Amino acid sequence: MPATEFTEAPTVLSSLTHKVRALHSYRDSVGPADGEEDLLRRYAPLVVRTVQRYCPALPAGTDLDDWINLGLFALVQAGRTYDPLKGASFPHFARIRIKNAIFDELRRISPLSRSDLARRQALEETIDTLTTELGGPPSEDQIASRLGIGMPEYRQLLDRLRGVIFESLSEPAFLASDELPSRELADLNQQGPSEMLLQRELHQQIRDRIQVLPDVQKKVLNMFYYEGLRLKDIGEILGFTEARACQIHVQAVSALSAYIKRVNPI
Repeated sequence: MPATEFTEAPTVLSSLTHKVRALHSYRDSVGPADGEEDLLRRYAPLVVRTVQRYCPALPAGTDLDDWINLGLFALVQAGRTYDPLKGASFPHFARIRIKNAIFDELRRISPLSRSDLARRQALEETIDTLTTELGGPPSEDQIASRLGIGMPEYRQLLDRLRGVIFESLSEPAFLASDELPSRELADLNQQGPSEMLLQRELHQQIRDRIQVLPDVQKKVLNMFYYEGLRLKDIGEILGFTEARACQIHVQAVSALSAYIKRVNPI
């Protein structure tokens, strides 16, 4: 996406000079811009937009400025390591590096508990089992009933799991665009033809599986992963809250994750 399309966060841009001084300067070619200051001025809105995109996964009461600063450091690292010969555009490469930095920090400050992992597994298995039994996607009432909980408790479960889902499948390779065959751009040069083929087969499996999801889940996935909208924006477009958009996202990704684990056992 061209840098001119990013127009958010004027306060971040206005304070960029101070942030630049806090980082190590370098003057080697970094691909899309020469010099650190130019790089940051040009792509700081991309950092802000990426952080805002993953706001639902951040700890409650978090200071977004801290995460934006983390993203700026990741942007600098992206500039130092970017290699256009690997086939990725710089904005795409930088966005993945920024996202990875965010989730590395989340794992450091708030590692997943065993109970969170058990809840995620139970939800995934329940959705997949019901989908097989019913010959189609189950309703929320059916999932809650199979789990032995009421609808309020089920919605609370989805809320608790949103960070788990973001951490584990925040940018699933199977939902990425065809621009890149792998989630880990830094390792792109290490993938051989067989690995790339497996990735593309996985992409196709998930794309096919998405077609059997309820319409609202398909819309949320399409808007979030393909159109790049924030869950807050998705909720406004579809007529519900950001929290509800998060819940739908959790349920959809859980269904896809369970299916992939079943058809591609380790």
